[in-house]
Amino acid sequence: MGVRREAPYKQSERSLALGPPPVIGAPASPRLGKAETCLSFLYHLVHRAETCSLSFLYHHLVRCTLTQLNTVYVYGRPARVAVSSANRRITKEYAELQADWPPYVVAQPDESNLLHWTGIITGPPDSAYKGGKFKIDITFPIEYPFKSPNIRFATRIYHPNVTDDGALCVGVLKAEAWKPSTKIDQVLRALVQLLQEPNADDALVATIAEQYTKDRLAFNKTVQEWVKKYA
Repeated sequence: MGVRREAPYKQSERSLALGPPPVIGAPASPRLGKAETCLSFLYHLVHRAETCSLSFLYHHLVRCTLTQLNTVYVYGRPARVAVSSANRRITKEYAELQADWPPYVVAQPDESNLLHWTGIITGPPDSAYKGGKFKIDITFPIEYPFKSPNIRFATRIYHPNVTDDGALCVGVLKAEAWKPSTKIDQVLRALVQLLQEPNADDALVATIAEQYTKDRLAFNKTVQEWVKKYA
């Protein structure tokens, strides 16, 4: 007894069902990325293979789409992003932060890029930086959480652990100290603590570290001058 097979589409039926073919090799749209390339491949596969059935198309279309895309919500609106461990981890951590922000700091991802965040640290009232608001830029590598994020101060700050171009030194972000279990919540808390207690023993700016150690009053005065001027 022969095996019953579904009848292949007629050419006109395939064209009517799928519409005009996508252009292979054309740039993928930002919202679909790899999935658009995948769908383009499936379209041409079906149009060129006379024996392709509807069930074959449906199975591979769904499989391709679900493999390539994931839907997350940023600012209350759906945003399509490529599925990766970094995006999943960042999305989860941002949701946790929204439920319980560390004191004196807030941050949020860009609408179009979950790997880039912008934050504001408010100078703690018990620190030399009181009254200041310092903008920070956070960039997550695609290997996150296996590699630490890169953070810099976008607002100028007089600090022994921050260079003039915003690069900073904080223990939790060092390669030898970073662990995949470390969360951005811990990093933000460490940044606030860095304003409360600068680390002169691990300084990036030696002259400021020396002043912090030997003449705290002069250090505090200069900090406040910078706060009023830049923050």
